[in-house]
Formats: sequence, C-alpha cells, structure tokens
Amino acid sequence: MGLGKTIQVIILIYLHIKYSLLQKKKTLVLCPSSLINNWIEEFKILKYINESNHFTIITTNVNYKSVLSTQCIICSFTIFQNNFFLLYFMPYRLLILDEAQFIKNIRTNLHRSLLKIKVTSKFLLTGTPIENKMKDLFTLYNFIIPGFLNNFFNNTLSWIDIR
Repeated sequence: MGLGKTIQVIILIYLHIKYSLLQKKKTLVLCPSSLINNWIEEFKILKYINESNHFTIITTNVNYKSVLSTQCIICSFTIFQNNFFLLYFMPYRLLILDEAQFIKNIRTNLHRSLLKIKVTSKFLLTGTPIENKMKDLFTLYNFIIPGFLNNFFNNTLSWIDIR
C-alpha cells in the first residue's frame, strides 16, 4: 500500500542489531511470496543496512548454516511452513508478519505453527486489519496479546458475531 511499513521495520531490526538489543536472539520476518522481491528492493534502498550481512532472505529451502549465522531471517509464509522444524527451534526476539491478515483464520496450519514459536515481541504489518468481520481484528489482537481483548469482545460486543 506504500505506507513505508517495510522500511520502518528494516530500520527497527537494524537498530536492534546495532545496539545488541536482540541478545543473541534472531528476528523472523514472514510475508507472502509475492512480497519477497519488495523486501529485497527495500534493502537495496537502505544500502548501509544491506551491507551488514545480518540479514538473510530465504527464497527456496532453508540452509541451516546460513540461518544460524544471521541475525534476521526473512522468508515467505510457505517457506516457513515447509521448513517449520528447522526454524522453530531458533531463539527469536522479534517476529514480524507482513500482510498479517494471512493469519486471521485460527484454524489454519500457519496460525497454529506461529503460535508455537517462542518469541519476545511480535509485530503485525497490515494495511487491511479488518477484511470482512470484527473477528479478523480480534484474531490479530489475540495473536499479539493472547486473552487481552477476551472480556471486551465477550461482554461489551456480544451482539456482534465474532465467533
């Protein structure tokens, strides 16, 4: 949508790496396959960051050695699912989901897999947090802070079909 979300996140990750805020933990960025090239282009814009060799963009299968030696892993949702058991055991400080509406359905394998990742902080990037129902927004909030909005949605908005 051209809001600058990707560049903002790249700078956030870079600052975490530069000031050692990741504490030996990695950042995992997941996005749709169609946006991988967008991430590559954004890295080219920020040349000083791209030259740091802290970022690995995975476009095919995961190379475990390169993943171990990098601070930030960027891959598609599909690559993540296909290589879940290789990526699952990494210690993560940040989990960033580009086009976060892809996880709005809690019954998908992607959503369930992401809930298993042990991570300190989560960021969801989306230009369309509500596509059809309020349930979509609730699912995103619940992914970030589990249980935070339960009482609000169950008591205050019980007249809205969020189930």
